[in-house]
Amino acid sequence: MESSLFSELKPWIEDEASLRERMAGHMELWEECVRLLPGEEFFTETDAMLCPEAKEALWKQLHRLKGDLAHFGFDRTAAMAAELCMLLRKEKAGFLAIQERYQDLKTEYLRIVERIRVTR
Repeated sequence: MESSLFSELKPWIEDEASLRERMAGHMELWEECVRLLPGEEFFTETDAMLCPEAKEALWKQLHRLKGDLAHFGFDRTAAMAAELCMLLRKEKAGFLAIQERYQDLKTEYLRIVERIRVTR
């Protein structure tokens, strides 16, 4: 039987079969882990890093988030984080582009966090 959390988050899960295989069918474990994803506080911390001087620290935070998102099946949102990480590594990336992508990722991720919160 599908959990209510999984049902709520299905719009962000692109490859359900791959996720179920990766979790060896233990979707109750997936649910426990997804509930451990950082909430709004993640962006409280990273918002302060959104400046050229803190690019490396921001990259580390977003790279970790990207891995968590990818592992738990949020492929589209993980791809947004990956693109942002790539921009942070580019020498000539304009910071305006980084800020725009960051806001897009933040908006998308906070939608996921909100769905997690309402299914507690």
